[in-house]
Formats: sequence, structure tokens, C-alpha cells
Amino acid sequence: MELQDLLGRKVEVLERRKREIETEIEQPGRAGRSGYGELLREFGTINKVLEPWGRWIQVRRNLAETREMIEGADQEMAALAEEELPVLEREAKRLEELLLDHLLEDDPDSNRP
Repeated sequence: MELQDLLGRKVEVLERRKREIETEIEQPGRAGRSGYGELLREFGTINKVLEPWGRWIQVRRNLAETREMIEGADQEMAALAEEELPVLEREAKRLEELLLDHLLEDDPDSNRP
């Protein structure tokens, strides 16, 4: 199973929870009531995962397109794609590590051997 599939399951849960929070905080008069601050903090924590997730998915698409260009018939485009490939690979790796850090920081089993 690929990392995208594993992370995707967790992201689906987070996206669902984000929608629930959005619905709750948009209710008239909700801002002054108990628990509002906790909802906003949870919302921020969820966005710490969802924002890099979206960027990671886009970088992976860009990587696939870049690899296709490298294999293509247009030599100039292939040369440009060759230059871009390591940049995209580094960005994908950086975002992957960021995602794992954010997802594992809330996982009580992440420190188990």
C-alpha cells in the first residue's frame, strides 16, 4: 500500500471533521459560547495537515507530468524537465515529512517500538 493511500484515509477523517467544525462555528451566536476556542484550535490543527496535503498531491502530479516530459520526444522540454525533477522530488520529500510529523504528533502509538 502506498503512502498516499495510508495518509489518504487519515486525511478523509480530518476533512470530515473540518466540515463538522465549520458548520458548528458558523452557527449564529456560537462565538461567545463555551468550547468555541477549542473548536478553533482543532480547526487550526487540522489545517496544519490538510494544507500541506493539498500541496503534496499537487507536487506528485507535477512529478508525474515532469517524468512524462523527460520521456517525451521534445528534447528541449525534456532538458527543462530534467532540471525541474530534483526540485520537485525535494519538495515532495519535504512535504511528506511534514505530513508524517503532523499526523504522528497526535497518534499515541507513534512512539511505540
